[in-house]
Amino acid sequence: MGESLSVKVCGMREPQNISEIVSCRPDLIGFIFSRTSKRFVGDDFDPKIVKEIPATVRKVGVFVDSEIEAVQKTVGQYGLDMVQLHGHESTGYCGELKELLSQVGIIKSFTIRDNFNWDELKPYEPSVSLFLFDNGGGSGVRFNWKTLESYPLSTNFMLAGGISSYDTEEILNLKSKNDYLFGVDINSRFESSPAIKSCPQVKQFISEIKG
Repeated sequence: MGESLSVKVCGMREPQNISEIVSCRPDLIGFIFSRTSKRFVGDDFDPKIVKEIPATVRKVGVFVDSEIEAVQKTVGQYGLDMVQLHGHESTGYCGELKELLSQVGIIKSFTIRDNFNWDELKPYEPSVSLFLFDNGGGSGVRFNWKTLESYPLSTNFMLAGGISSYDTEEILNLKSKNDYLFGVDINSRFESSPAIKSCPQVKQFISEIKG
């Protein structure tokens, strides 16, 4: 099956909970810098919290149609390893960001529908490290994963949107059919309340996904 899947835990905000989740050893941890999200980190989120996370966990900032200068400033302030673009960012925007932040990986998210036109993604490939596919809108509902069985591109992707602890078998099955599946992004289905993740649930999921 190749390398094991990576797990990203997204929508983190509370220092104690961040510390607990980091101890579960996810591969990536996500912080949302969009005010429209109920998991927005807030205006006074302490950069020290992020900078103290071990280098083995990649730190991802999530942005939605933000000014490039704001993204650049936030990356520097928090020491982010990657940025995840969750809006309508153009290929030009992604290219400019890649030039400015050459050491930082770029994840571009897309909403997947049945009969999705994969050609729309080709122009993004030169500037993007990973694609992230979800159902749009952060509704915690899954899209039709069978769509991904015909994925024709050569950029790795992450699966997001409504993933729960019950989906492990199906995710591993998809990985066996598509080697471009890099990892999964978990969020709302592992929460007791917005931005508060269940450490036992996350730990068990990581253990099962990595086999």
